[in-house]
Amino acid sequence: MHPNSLKFRANRERILAVATRNIAEHGFAHVTRRRVMEGTGLADGSMHPHFPHITHLLAAICERHARALLEATGCVDPVDPMPPPAPPWSRPRRASSPASTPAPTPTPS
Repeated sequence: MHPNSLKFRANRERILAVATRNIAEHGFAHVTRRRVMEGTGLADGSMHPHFPHITHLLAAICERHARALLEATGCVDPVDPMPPPAPPWSRPRRASSPASTPAPTPTPS
């Protein structure tokens, strides 16, 4: 099944929904691939193409909730949710602290 197909995306959404519900009910430590797949009604091995490891599933859930929070607070445009990071040369420099500037050397009188 191609990752851009409607069925692939629908299965991924189903897995995410069931896993989110399981985490809310039982906590992440007690969520297993088998429990998630039983809740979706999909074949046991059909989770692997979407989430090779259970931690990938957790990361996708966290990313989804973080994006929803950012969109709700107006911090991110929902159409282009993750703008590219600014290049290092365009980031503001940190101001030097007084402790890091060398003390002037006394001049002989």
